[in-house]
Amino acid sequence: HVRSRRQRQMCIRDRSSEAAGLLERAKASMNKGQAEFDFFKTLPKPPEAAESLKEVEDSYTALVQQGLTPLTAALEKADMPAYQAQVQKVQDALEGRFARAVEGFDFWRASKMLDAHEVAQVRYQFVLLAVSAGGVIAALLVFATYVFLRRRVLQPLKEAGHHFDRIAGCLLYTSPSPRDQRGS
Repeated sequence: HVRSRRQRQMCIRDRSSEAAGLLERAKASMNKGQAEFDFFKTLPKPPEAAESLKEVEDSYTALVQQGLTPLTAALEKADMPAYQAQVQKVQDALEGRFARAVEGFDFWRASKMLDAHEVAQVRYQFVLLAVSAGGVIAALLVFATYVFLRRRVLQPLKEAGHHFDRIAGCLLYTSPSPRDQRGS
């Protein structure tokens, strides 16, 4: 009888040390989770996401109040059977609700990202079209400039060059025409 009493006491001590370790980690996780949730509440809330964000807040609040707080209380009492019962009965459902709420928000956010991507694709196509049109216009301007310079500048210079070549070769002199001879 004494031996079984010692075993029970050792078992209780082991449970309490196990509970103490779990309690320490649980409190740290709860503090971190609460800090993240407080930050989440300060973020801008677009009106079209209000429903999904409200469900995230409600499910988190339920998870903390109905799930994590009783778990922490069981660990503070080192009541491992109550802790296990809470995990099995309530915790999974609350975590599932919270996970579904986050997935709902993620779905909304992904749809917004796809919409933004489609708008960006349309803009990109417009920019490509504008750049292509600009390239065509630039090519036409270059061609028009070439034609203008050739007709208005290069052709007269070429003719002047021929004229100077004829002067240099003494070919400018031509014999008088018969009409010039009659007039004298």
